Formats: sequence, structure tokens, C-alpha cells
Amino acid sequence: MDGFLCNRKEFHGKQLSATSCIWWKNINDKETEELVLTPYDLNGNSVIRATADIKIKKARHNLSELYDKRVFEDDTEDGIICERNGKEFEKNGRKIYVKPIYNKNIIGYLVSSNFQIDRKDVMLTRCGIYKAHGFFLRDDNFIEKLPLFVAGVFPYNKWYKTDIYSKSNDLHGEYLKDIDFLKKSLIYTALTNKNKCLSFMGSDSRFYRNELCFDNEDTLAYVKLQNFIKDGLTLNEQEQTLMKYWNDVLFEAKKTDEYKTEVSKNPDVRYGLWQISEELNVPKNTGRFNKKGEPIFVKKYPALNTEINKLNDALKNYYDNELKPLLFKYELLK
Repeated sequence: MDGFLCNRKEFHGKQLSATSCIWWKNINDKETEELVLTPYDLNGNSVIRATADIKIKKARHNLSELYDKRVFEDDTEDGIICERNGKEFEKNGRKIYVKPIYNKNIIGYLVSSNFQIDRKDVMLTRCGIYKAHGFFLRDDNFIEKLPLFVAGVFPYNKWYKTDIYSKSNDLHGEYLKDIDFLKKSLIYTALTNKNKCLSFMGSDSRFYRNELCFDNEDTLAYVKLQNFIKDGLTLNEQEQTLMKYWNDVLFEAKKTDEYKTEVSKNPDVRYGLWQISEELNVPKNTGRFNKKGEPIFVKKYPALNTEINKLNDALKNYYDNELKPLLFKYELLK
């Protein structure tokens, strides 16, 4: 019948997010498809409108309907599993919910379930995540699945944009007809540090290479991007800028001692932004202390850190301008 949104933080919540106060009428309503609620802020002892009214739409179909549930005859259960940060799982008594499936055609494991958009519910790693609830990305159709990841990492920087949108498959994969959207999803996935795929040697003595990055012309992501271009798709101005910024990051990364050491041990190592940020863009102790007596750290490679920040800022704009409208158009977000 009516209602409004308020900031959960104002009710002693830990996070800034929307929570609703709704006046319901007790009838069997099968027609209403959306709720229109007014968001309010507290300003001292006053209640003020935070922004325009917000529509909250009904979502019926979960993205998990698009999961790849195929099982291959040559799948084996002697692989490894990953932590949420992409590193190999540490056996410390935690329960494991995923099978350690190995196959040469597996290039990642993607989790983007639940209707709610929550950063804890979207993960992309090189091998199966111990908490499961996702699916294995295969090299023959991974490009079709990356929009699920892109939808799941939807950013929210205002409380009234948090917990009001839903992930959905209500258009039943309509986005698959838009090849340019698939290209955009590939570019974003391969460049963002939200993609936690790593290159590393597993405890099973297998080398797991990050195929979802643009470190070299031989990764699957790079090959697929070139195939898009050969098929007639072009890189727009924003995408050309992103690739330039990525090459600037890579140029600085390859000058670091850590990169040189890893490549000398294994020339097949391929780095994405997450691995560069975690393993190369490391802090260095200056030997100085702040007023609290705490040691002061700076980035070991300032030029690399600058290029990473440039790329991250450009990726945020790219998501807002190029991806977000299409995610709502194809109702991957509602």
C-alpha cells in the first residue's frame, strides 16, 4: 500500500544499506511487479528525502539457471580447491563443499548465485572454491558465462542503492544475442582485480595458469578478444584507453624483482590485476613511525601503484557507462 526506505546504519546496523518499512494489505495480489518506496535520511532530529523514489522490481529466476552443469567423461577428482582470494585452500579443519574436479578444459570457477547482490556471493577463481555454490568455467563456453560475474560485482556507493537491486535471469539468457556485450564483459573481467584467478603451482604438481587475463597474447581471454575484433567488433574509445592503461600496468609490473623472479622460474606465468596488486604492488617499510609509534609503509613500486590506480578508476567508469545499462536492459540486474 505504501512504504519507505531507511538507512540500516541509523538503526545500529554495521553497514550502510537500505532497509524497508512497508504497509502491507492482506490480500492475494498476483499483479504487482514492483514497489515504489521513498528513501529518507536523518539530519539531526529531522527526516529528509535522500533521493527520488526508488522502484524495487520482482525477480523470479535466479542466475544459477545459467550455470554450466555439464559433467565430462575425463573429469577427475584429484585436483585442488581455492580460497576466496584465489590461493590454494589451506586445510585447517574447515568443511569442504566442492569436489576437487580437474580437467584441462576448466579455466575457472564462478559463483554468482542468490538474488541479492552481495560481494560475498560473487567469486571467480582458478579452481573450485571450497564453499561451492558455483560452477566450473570451461574453455568452450566461458565467454557466455562472464556476464554472470559482471552482474554480481555491481558496485553500490550509496546506502539507498544497496540491497534494492536483484540479480535475475528473467529474460532467460537474452543477453547472449548481444555479442558486443559479451566482448565488454570479457574486457572487464580480464582487467578487474575482482577477478581472483591466479597463476600458481598446485600441491597436485600441476601448474594452473590464469587464462582470464591479458598478460600475453596466448591467454584464452586475449585470443577471444582478438577473435571478436576479427569478426568485425571494434574497441571503442573507453576500451582502447583501458587496454592502454593495462599495458602501462604490465610495463611497470615486468620491471619488478618479483615478476622477473617468477617468470625466470616459469615462463608460462600469466598475471592478472589481482595477482599484480597482491604480489607485486607490495608495501615497503620506510623505517619511520607515525605519532602512534606505528611503522610507516609506502608502496615499493610507486609508478606501478599509480598505473594500477589509473586502471581501476577507468574500470569504474567503464562499468557505469558501458556495462550497467546493458545489465539492466537484459535484466541480469533488476
